[in-house]
Amino acid sequence: MLFSKSYFSRFLAISLLSGSLMLAGCSSDSSAQSADPSPTPESSPELAASPTSSPPAEDAQASSPSPEPVVEAAPAAPNTGPVAVASIPSSVEIRVEGTPVQVSLEAYRPEGLPIAMGLPEESFIPRVIQTPQWTEVRLVSSYQGAISSEKVYVSIIWPKESISLDKAQNMLFEETRKQEIGLQGVVSTGNETIYAWERRRWRFEKNITDGPGGIFGRAFVGELKGQPFWVVTHTLAEFAEGYGPRFNIILDTLQ
Repeated sequence: MLFSKSYFSRFLAISLLSGSLMLAGCSSDSSAQSADPSPTPESSPELAASPTSSPPAEDAQASSPSPEPVVEAAPAAPNTGPVAVASIPSSVEIRVEGTPVQVSLEAYRPEGLPIAMGLPEESFIPRVIQTPQWTEVRLVSSYQGAISSEKVYVSIIWPKESISLDKAQNMLFEETRKQEIGLQGVVSTGNETIYAWERRRWRFEKNITDGPGGIFGRAFVGELKGQPFWVVTHTLAEFAEGYGPRFNIILDTLQ
């Protein structure tokens, strides 16, 4: 069959248009397929349980170095001062030149020693002196925070090792000889003691005839809970009225 020229022209145009539409459709499908992301594999239970938005606390600490810990310096140990001891009164009455005087006390426990005593307030400055053989507690007379006289004091010597009463006495004699103090006779033994801890007592004096510069005092060998020790009171004649009774307070409350 023969086609007319016009019919053939229309047929060719329709065919070309159909081919163009098919090519356009294929291009669209290919573009759509290339734009889709690749399929994501299923997450494992471990990944699902640990979200990736923030690491666990342990990992976070490990990833960033922790600051160095700040260690505060311990406060310096305060000097051992007055402490509460129930058996030591808060005040006592003494007589100074015949006049009654009320004296406030503070319980004092020297650092490193198992002893305590009542210390008249504003009357003594305590010192703790260490030697290889013993610890000495020297209570030096004072007034308004200043030392009144180095020659007016109570000295309590506590050996660092357990010794006998005779050994303590020998050590006391040796030390007083070094200080040119001559102890005069055993004044008391046994039931004649003045203080509960006292076992033996002596007295001494020096330069008494020279006026106010005269020195006198007492020496004791004592014992507390099986530990012998010794004590020396040392005063100038002009301090005797005021400090004699204060010495007695310290020694009477010594425990």
